[in-house]
Amino acid sequence: MGAGRDGMDAAPGAVQGGRVMRKWIVAVMLVTLLMAGCAKTETAESHGVFDASMFMTVETQGDWKIVADRKTGVMYAVSAGAYNRGTFTLLVDADGKPMIYKGGE
Repeated sequence: MGAGRDGMDAAPGAVQGGRVMRKWIVAVMLVTLLMAGCAKTETAESHGVFDASMFMTVETQGDWKIVADRKTGVMYAVSAGAYNRGTFTLLVDADGKPMIYKGGE
């Protein structure tokens, strides 16, 4: 009988069975990751939430957009970056008060 990795004697069939099991586990994990990575990601924008609900888009630039609450006019910066997508940040004026969208400006 051959010595296993830990110096203990192991049956050749047991070692081969362990390798097959590890390959099976790795294959299942890869398939799971591929399926999850290929799934369509649903976002608020893909459903038109910014334009059809409580927010309206005021400006869009690269990895962010400015939105305003339709009722109050309070403005927020919304990130579209890969690291912090969907993060809302309240925009404030020089006095620390929320910026209010007045339309067309």
